[in-house]
Amino acid sequence: MLMNKLDIWWINTPFRKRLLDRVTKKYYSKFFGELKGKTVLEIGCGSGLGAKIILKYFSPRKIIATELDPRLIAIAKKNIQSKWITVEQADATKLSYKDKTFDAVFDYGVIHHLPGPEWKECLNEVHEY
Repeated sequence: MLMNKLDIWWINTPFRKRLLDRVTKKYYSKFFGELKGKTVLEIGCGSGLGAKIILKYFSPRKIIATELDPRLIAIAKKNIQSKWITVEQADATKLSYKDKTFDAVFDYGVIHHLPGPEWKECLNEVHEY
């Protein structure tokens, strides 16, 4: 599902950056060391903010940040200047990666955008990785 203009505005706000940073530190700090040097997937990367936060706190070796909306892929590629992060176009309900490719999968707010039963398909899909 493509994002509307309000969604695109929201993912680029400084408030959202502070919110995601604060939530990540508050709820996931005990896991920060567990992904160092690992490979992770982010579904629905939007503007690239989540991938940057993942890199900052979890220090993985590689992040594949996926997004369905081509407008957001362009924004994410512009915002991310890191050799550890790759932005790719992908549908979170139909990922093409081999099973057990990733050590963790992150979602900073894409599943609630999926209509009807697609959110269940997404969870089943990322469960394989």
